[in-house]
This record gives sequence, C-alpha cells and structure tokens, in this order.
Amino acid sequence: MADPSRPISLAHASRSGQKTLLHLAVQEGNIEGVRHMLSLGKEATRAQDGAGYTPLHYAAGLDRLDIVQLLVESGADATIRNKEGLTAGDIASTKGFQEVTQFLSKRHLPSGVIDQDSIRRIFNQDPKLGANVIELHRKELAKKQEQHGTKPHMDVAAAFVGLALSCQHTAIKQEAIEHYESSLAIMEKLDPTKAEVLRGTVEALQLLREVYQTPGDALKAASCAQRLSTFLQGISKKEVDRETFDTLAQLTHAFIGAGQVRETIEVHRSATAVAKKLGLGDQPDCAELLMEQAASHRDLKNHEQELTCYELALKIRKETYKEGPHPGLVNIHLRLAYFWAELGNSERALQYYRPALKMQRELCGDGQDRSMGDMLYNMGLAHSRMHRLDQSLDCLKEALVIYKATLGDNAPETIMAKGCVDKLEAARSSC
Repeated sequence: MADPSRPISLAHASRSGQKTLLHLAVQEGNIEGVRHMLSLGKEATRAQDGAGYTPLHYAAGLDRLDIVQLLVESGADATIRNKEGLTAGDIASTKGFQEVTQFLSKRHLPSGVIDQDSIRRIFNQDPKLGANVIELHRKELAKKQEQHGTKPHMDVAAAFVGLALSCQHTAIKQEAIEHYESSLAIMEKLDPTKAEVLRGTVEALQLLREVYQTPGDALKAASCAQRLSTFLQGISKKEVDRETFDTLAQLTHAFIGAGQVRETIEVHRSATAVAKKLGLGDQPDCAELLMEQAASHRDLKNHEQELTCYELALKIRKETYKEGPHPGLVNIHLRLAYFWAELGNSERALQYYRPALKMQRELCGDGQDRSMGDMLYNMGLAHSRMHRLDQSLDCLKEALVIYKATLGDNAPETIMAKGCVDKLEAARSSC
C-alpha cells in the first residue's frame, strides 16, 4: 500500500492507456494524492483509461468507500460505463462491496440503466459469487425489515431491489419479479417527488421490464413501460422542489448514457414540466444535452464516444420531429458530417451532408440561404478529395451562385468558392 501522506507527483503521469494521475493515485489507495489531484481540477474525474475505467471505477473495485465519497463529492459521474458496459456501482455490486454499492445506488447512481448482460456474464464465470451476493442481500433485507417493521420505508424498498437484482443476475426470474413488485408496492406509499423514491421507482420499473424482456414477455414488458410513463407524468402534478428537478435531470443524463431513446424523452419531458412549474426557465432538449457531451468528448479526442453522442442525438431528433424537416434535424446531420470530414472520411461525410441539404431546401422553399452555400461548398470539397471532378464542380458552382446572391461578389466565401471553381475547371480543361 502506498504511503497515504505522500502526494503523487505531476511528473508521474502515465502516457499509456490514457490513465491520468488521478487514476494512479486511486489505484495506489493514496487518498492524499487523490485530494491533491482534485485540488488541481475536477476534469480528471471523468477521464477514462484504455479499458474505459474512470478513477471512480477503480475506487469502487478496491472497496475504498472513503475515496469513492471524495470523488463523488468532487463531481465524479457514477453513470459512466467502462468498455464492458459496467458503472462503478456495478463493479462494487458484483464484488459484494455492500457499503460502496449502497452509497452509489442510493445517492448517486441514476437508475434504470444497469447493463444486465455484462454483470450476468461475471456471475456466470463464478457461480459462487452469485450465491454469496444473494445471501448478503437476503440478510440485508431481513435487517431492514426488522429495523423498520411494517412502516413503509425506502431502506426496505432499496433492499428488495438489491435482492431482486441479484436474483435477476443469476436468472432466478420469478423471485426477481416478486421482489421488484414488493419494492414498488412500498414506494407507492412514499412521496414520489423525493429523490430516492423517484430514482428507486424508475430503477425498479426499468429492471422489472428487463426481466420480462428476457426471454421475452412483450405484453408485460410494455406494461412496465406504460407504468413508468404514467408515473413520470404524475410527478409534475405534485408539490415539487429543486431536488425533484435535479433528480429528473440526472436520470435524463443516465438514459442518454445508456442509449435509451424513449426513456430519455419521457424523463426529460417530466423534467421540463417540473422546471416550468418551478420557474427555472427553458431547458435544453435531450439532443442539445448530447451535443454538449459530444463537444466534451471532442476536446478529449474521444472520437468513439463523440460519435455515439451524435448518433443518439440524431435518433432522438428523428423521434421528436417525425412530421418532416426541422432545423434541429438539419443541425445534427451537419454535426455528423463535420465529424466525418474532420476524420478524413469524405464518403461518410457526404452521407450526412446530402440529407441536411435536402431538408434545408425544403425548409427554405424557393428561397436560398447562406447555409445551403456552406453545405454545397463542403460537399464540393469532399467530392474533390475523392477525385470526383464533375460532382465537385457542380456543388461548388451552385455554392458560388448562392454566395453571390446572399453575401455579394466581394464576400470572402464568394471569392473562395470562385477560386475553387476556376482551379477545377482549369484542371478539367487540361485533362
């Protein structure tokens, strides 16, 4: 074990696997080193190494509740998943670290987004582990029931969910269902606007639905989805406070991270209604939240995660604007086009430029706007990079016409487009 009084030096940063100094301090169990790193900035709490582990993943896997608490208090995101799809709380749960698991699940893990398949694979590799975890949860439930008696209490509801989850991981389906329903029955008697009840109800309904989806009971799974929708719709009709909104906002980010489009829209709709009731002003839509996340990943050069955010944002926009073209749809298509263009993949970029241009034409009707010129100009460059001379010229000539009409002959964009057209025409003449 490292000397806890020795702060880790900035010079000890690892250049392999994207590990940060904060990762290393956590792995050494050096809490003073962790504090020192956090005093220099909180950004590293979100950093992921080559396996997708954040510092919080390592702290949870080492059963270091003190470091877990310190990281979370400093803004660590407990919903981030490693490359196996596991959150820090999932790792603690599979290892039977109850205090860490309860701390993360009760206070900081937005619910309903656990990757059951990943955890089940771990349990299948070690059957004794699953049996041990179930026994631990049975004892915890008995302890909470004895402590609170027949009075409805969130601790008992949470214990039922923990036991149900361990049964679900080991494929004891019917018992898992019974425990989830017991938990929901308790939470129905509690105030649903309170953070732990709101989070717990969403978690239990999502997990219950997953039980029905494996091996497959479509009607009961759909019933759980409807129960979740009804529950969320009812939240804004009650006496809510800022904690209610913050919990819904956390759940929105959690569902975004899990790629669950319909749940994201449902929870975000409830969050928006609560924000309006509390006078918090207009809230960004789900796609905007995702694009903010994509920008953060771009700054860190996490291209895979950046792309995931953009693609999920596109799915949400398509679900939101089913009736036809919308500026929001145009925007996300352009973000994806720019993403691929910057990576040098012109063909993929064109796959998003084309529908963006088509929608913008429909939105503008017979008119023209500068953005169409920008799209055509970029499409012309993309064709040029793939040596498609005729297609490139067609796009650039149309861009030049639009720039002249909207910006004038002397605008930099017009001059630049004309230069490209002249250059390509000269190249074609010489062929």
